[in-house]
Amino acid sequence: FAGCGSMVINAQTGALGHVGVALTWGLIVMAMIYATGEASGAHLNPNGVVHGAVPFTMMDTAMGGAVMNTVDDGRRCATIEMQTRYHRPVAAGTLTATAEVVTAGRRVVHLRAETRDSDDRLVASATASFAIFEP
Repeated sequence: FAGCGSMVINAQTGALGHVGVALTWGLIVMAMIYATGEASGAHLNPNGVVHGAVPFTMMDTAMGGAVMNTVDDGRRCATIEMQTRYHRPVAAGTLTATAEVVTAGRRVVHLRAETRDSDDRLVASATASFAIFEP
């Protein structure tokens, strides 16, 4: 996937910042930084690696951003299903989630996403469907 915008979350403070938010239709990139020994215990499982909920949440959020980048103003979206596959553990470095719209209908958008580590290795992948609705 090619990049279009980035969101960085500091693992120690939880502070959120944006880096290079240049959006492309239906595509978004997020990054979460983990330095050796600096990842919050809240993000680690008992084995000392990043909990699977972290890449899951990053991909879900990235896919939601990609959907919102494609719909008309005033419309909203919600995840209606998501299938996630975990490929490798991560203990430190930067996690980057990228999401891309596969097909966009009037009421349902289908997407795919990936989370990669600092060495660009695949950590997790997902496919999902989001509902589009008026508030």
